[in-house]
Amino acid sequence: RHPASYLLAGELNSRALEGFAHATPLALLREDVRQRSVFYSTTNGTVALKRAEGAGHVYAAALVNAAATVRHVVHHHPDQTVLIACSGSASSFNLEDFYGAGCFVSLFREAGGNRFEFSDAALAAEIMFLQRDALQCLSLARVGRGMLARQRDDEVRFAARQSCFDVVPKLAGGVLRPV
Repeated sequence: RHPASYLLAGELNSRALEGFAHATPLALLREDVRQRSVFYSTTNGTVALKRAEGAGHVYAAALVNAAATVRHVVHHHPDQTVLIACSGSASSFNLEDFYGAGCFVSLFREAGGNRFEFSDAALAAEIMFLQRDALQCLSLARVGRGMLARQRDDEVRFAARQSCFDVVPKLAGGVLRPV
């Protein structure tokens, strides 16, 4: 009803939806979203969040807020099982998600020492994370290659930054809000 109070942002298969702001992080930072609700729809991330909403606690995280998210989870849910759910790409494996999962596993290991047990998939993701540079990995991945082909190098570099934000968005009632 009041366009100044909200922003529509979304993409389908990495392309901005007509009439929507692009859903990439830097594109959103360029929008004035203070005091506005953002209605956000993406091909994979919003689907993954919707599928996870039945869990006790659901957080949206990426490389950029990894350390803050792990600190929050370890502090507020110390004895609960943690599932790192990668959104994937069109229901398929996604290299950058796997790399990101490895970052989270590594941070959980640092935070908890030997008190955590990790699945083989988690260990494989951590090994990959420890062997590769984030920018290199994201640039090699299908989505990164597509971004680079569309001259969105800045978005790939931005997404490769690790733990530069302290915001931890939690999903509740279909809405992400910072905790």
